Amino acid sequence: MPLITSNQRSPKEPLITAEADRALLRIIIAYGGVFVVLFIVVPIFAGFVTKASPLSAESKFLSTVSTLIILTPFFLGVSKLNKTRLYYARKYAEEEDWKAVYYSVESFTQLGQNWMDSTGEAHYLIAIAYERLGQKADAEKARSFVTKHRSSGEWAMKLREVEAGRAPRRISDIKADKGDVVRKLNKTKRRF
Repeated sequence: MPLITSNQRSPKEPLITAEADRALLRIIIAYGGVFVVLFIVVPIFAGFVTKASPLSAESKFLSTVSTLIILTPFFLGVSKLNKTRLYYARKYAEEEDWKAVYYSVESFTQLGQNWMDSTGEAHYLIAIAYERLGQKADAEKARSFVTKHRSSGEWAMKLREVEAGRAPRRISDIKADKGDVVRKLNKTKRRF
């Protein structure tokens, strides 16, 4: 079952769900509004302060501080958006709504956006969504991102546990006498 891509959706269809879209829109309006207001007000204020000597050390310091003030709501807003997307992905994973999980965290997998998934949780959730939606190759890509790039995190450990559980570990499959089976099991225990 292929996923619906953004160009196949109707304009009135929600991106994730109506509830999630409203929450994300509130964040965009709040933090985006603050960013726009600061983008307009701070340079005007800085212009009045630095009118006397625009090349002075105080002017350069004020310019740096104003840039930081303007960019702070932008980065706080991006962080809040990511946390909200993960919240909804977790919620929809519990409800087993795999398309909603996919749409909640798809932005984490776009080109150049992997840095937003600092723990690997988004890729973990999208790997499960891909798996449930029948896209095995994409699920493997998401799992490999977690195990390669977030290898020390809890989500990589969860993936390893799941993969270890998939491996056939039945003693009845071993074609050997009882002594060989015991020796093989003892060797396995020593490796860990």
